[in-house]
Amino acid sequence: MPAVRWRAAVDAAVGLLFLCWFLASLQLPYGDGGRPGPGAFPLWLSLAGMVLSTAVVVNALRPGRGARGGDAVPPDAPGPVPVPGPAGPPAAGTDDAPAAGAPAVLVEDADSGRVWRPLGGLAGLVGFFLLVPVIGFLASLVLLLLYLCLVLIRMKPLTGLAVTLGTAAFVYAVFYLAFGVPFPNSLIGV
Repeated sequence: MPAVRWRAAVDAAVGLLFLCWFLASLQLPYGDGGRPGPGAFPLWLSLAGMVLSTAVVVNALRPGRGARGGDAVPPDAPGPVPVPGPAGPPAAGTDDAPAAGAPAVLVEDADSGRVWRPLGGLAGLVGFFLLVPVIGFLASLVLLLLYLCLVLIRMKPLTGLAVTLGTAAFVYAVFYLAFGVPFPNSLIGV
């Protein structure tokens, strides 16, 4: 079975899983008195999953798609697009110095992190849930966000710190102060 067909079959199976979830969510009460009930979130999430799965399957089965499910490059397509700007210094020990003022070409490995980043994110979530009872919700959230920003996404340290603190402050202000949602306490009572 070609790779495109195999991926389409997997995506179709995921769509069927969302369909089963949708049918199960119909057994739960949707809501009462204008307030969402236990069936509202599963219903809308399963509908969104079915729509997205259908779109992915249809896109993968369209004629002219490549072996990677949509990454086909026509034979007459141009190569990497040069990005204007100063060319960087040559690597140590090489004579590959670009001419002054020559455009630098940005080439990024599309497959780098394809497996390890999601697994790293999952490990971060597991660590977050294990730390919440020990050091509290907000401290665990700050550590998780720092890990995601600095290790997985590889932001600059100052940017990662700003994103982390801004997100934690936003979560605290909206959920704790505005909506009154209590955060789980830690062993030390914070």
